[in-house]
Amino acid sequence: MFIFIKPLLLLLSLVTFSFILPETTYAQLPLHPGEAAVLRVIAKKLGAQLLNSTDPCQLGMLPLAIQHSGDGQTNTIFCNRTIGSFSHITNIKLKVLSLQGSLPRELVSLMYLQEIDLARNYLSGTLPKEWASMQHLTNISLTAKNLSGEIPTDWGYFTNLTFLNIEANQLSGPVPEEFGNLVNLTNLELSSNYFSGRLPIKLAKLKNMKKFRISDNSFTGTVPEFIGGWTNLEMLEMYSSGLEGPIPATIFSLGSLDDLRITDMNGPKFPFPNLTSNLFKKLILRNLNMSGSVHTNNFEVTTTLDLTFNKLEGEINGIRTTPNFMFLSGNMLSGSISETFLDTSKYLDLSFNKFTPLSSCPENSNLNMFRSFYSKNNISGNLSCPRISRCQKYYRSLHINCGGSNVIINNTMYEGDGAEYGATLNFDHGGSNNLLTHEGN
Repeated sequence: MFIFIKPLLLLLSLVTFSFILPETTYAQLPLHPGEAAVLRVIAKKLGAQLLNSTDPCQLGMLPLAIQHSGDGQTNTIFCNRTIGSFSHITNIKLKVLSLQGSLPRELVSLMYLQEIDLARNYLSGTLPKEWASMQHLTNISLTAKNLSGEIPTDWGYFTNLTFLNIEANQLSGPVPEEFGNLVNLTNLELSSNYFSGRLPIKLAKLKNMKKFRISDNSFTGTVPEFIGGWTNLEMLEMYSSGLEGPIPATIFSLGSLDDLRITDMNGPKFPFPNLTSNLFKKLILRNLNMSGSVHTNNFEVTTTLDLTFNKLEGEINGIRTTPNFMFLSGNMLSGSISETFLDTSKYLDLSFNKFTPLSSCPENSNLNMFRSFYSKNNISGNLSCPRISRCQKYYRSLHINCGGSNVIINNTMYEGDGAEYGATLNFDHGGSNNLLTHEGN
C-alpha cells in the first residue's frame, strides 16, 4: 500500500506548491521622452517646480515642491496607455496644491490624456481653446480657481467629453451653443460664475445628462422646456440662477430625478407640482411663487424637503413623507397640526404660517414654530411657540481679518492674512461647522 501513497503525497505537494507561487507583476514602462519634456513645461506654467527627474509614471505622481499642505491634496499621475516600450500619461490630478500659474496649453501634447483635474488651486487666466483638440479627453475639473473670460466656442467640439466642472470661478458670457455637440456629456457644472444670457436651445441634444448645476449666475429667460426631455437626469440644481419661472411640468415628471433644487426665481404663480418620481434625496423648491396645497402621496423625501417662502395654503395632513429636515416656513399653511406630524422629522420649521394654535408647546429643541399660529384676537396676527421669554444678556462677536496684518482689538490679537501668497491658504476640516474663504489682498 505504501507504493500508492508516496506518489499521492508527491502530487499533493505539487498542487500545494502551485498555490503559493508569488503573483507575477509587471514593471511600469518608462514615460515617453517627449511627454517627459512636456511635463517640465507644464509644471512651470502651473507655477510649480519639479524636484528631480524621477519618472512620474513609475512614481505615480509629479515630484513637485509643495510649500503648503491641506486636506484633500491630490498629486496623482496615471500612465495607463502603453505603446511599444513607453508609457503615456492618461490622467493628471493635481488638487489643493496651492498652484498659482495658469492653465497650460501644452497639455495638448499629452496625446492620450483622458482626465484633467486641477481643482481648488490658485490658477488664473482663461480656458485654453487648444484643449478641444484632445480626442481622448473625457473629464475636466477646474473648480474653485480664479479663471476668467468666456468659454471658448471650440470647447463645444470635445469628441468624448462626459464630465465638465468649472464652478466657483469668475467666468462670464453666454454658454456656447456649440455645447449642444457634447452629446456624451453626463455632468455639466457651471455654478458660481458670472454667466449670462439664455441657455441655448441646442442643449436639448444632451440626452445623456445626469447632473446639471447652474446656481449663482446671471442667466436670463425662463427655465427651458428641453430640460424636461433629459430623461436620464438625476440631479438638477438652480439656486439663484437668474432664470425665471414658470418651471415646465415635464421637469417634475422625470423618472430618474432624485435630487431637485430650485430657488429664488421670479415668474407667474404656479401650483404645487405633481411629482411622479418615487423617491427624492432632496426636494428644494424655495421662493418660487408656488401656490396651492401640498400633497406628497406620490413620492418620498429622505433627506431634505424645503418649500419655504412660497404661497402654499391649506392643511399639511397631505404631507406623508418623513425627511430628516423639513422646512415649510413663510407660507400661508393653516389647520391643525397633529402630534404625529411634529415627530416626523429630526428638524422641522413651521414658522410664519397660520396654523390653529396648539394647547401646549411641544418639548422639542429641533422644532421651530415661531409665529406659526393665527389668532384674530392677537394684535400681531400671529402667536409663537414656544412663548418668547426673557433671557439673560448675551453677546458674541466675530472679527474677520481678511487681507491684512495682525490686529489687536480689546487686548485680543487677531491673526493676519499677510502670507506670501496674499490669501488665506488654510481652512479647518476638524468640525462640522467650518468657514472657508478664498478672499485675499
